[in-house]
Amino acid sequence: MRNKDEYLTALCVLAGLETPIENCCYLELMTQLYNIEYIYSVPNDDNRALDGLALRSRIKSDSMVGEPCSLLEMLLSLARRCEDDLLYNPRKGDRSVDWFWMMLRNLGLSKFRDSTFGTAWKADDITGITDIFMDREYDWYGVGGIFPLKGRCKDQREVEVWYQMSAYLLEHPELE
Repeated sequence: MRNKDEYLTALCVLAGLETPIENCCYLELMTQLYNIEYIYSVPNDDNRALDGLALRSRIKSDSMVGEPCSLLEMLLSLARRCEDDLLYNPRKGDRSVDWFWMMLRNLGLSKFRDSTFGTAWKADDITGITDIFMDREYDWYGVGGIFPLKGRCKDQREVEVWYQMSAYLLEHPELE
């Protein structure tokens, strides 16, 4: 059984951050994402929350029983599912960390390093970005979300995250 701090550390390791975690340059960002509840409004996106909750048993953490899925858990589990279900390539190895950071870059969150916390950015900056994502306030093409598209598509604000990911991967064959 892990306590909440140990669980956050385990999640940070899944995100590919160096250990000891205190030396990490994204600990504040990870903590913020960990403290944000993943909210969904499109049918079937509850599956992304269930995947996030399943991380707890994988990491063997009982400290979060009854707590809602965090955005960090959802993003990490989606990256894992992307790798396991769609894009695993034995020659390239496990790239789930790459998928996770790709989603953070697409959201514009990868720039939030600990060294600039409190000066160049604040926790509200992260909340503003994640609210746009979870409230589906990004544009038709998904710009402002985790899987922005360039070409013709259905309004991404109405598409479940799994199908957004599939469309994104089809539009970016170089990722395979």
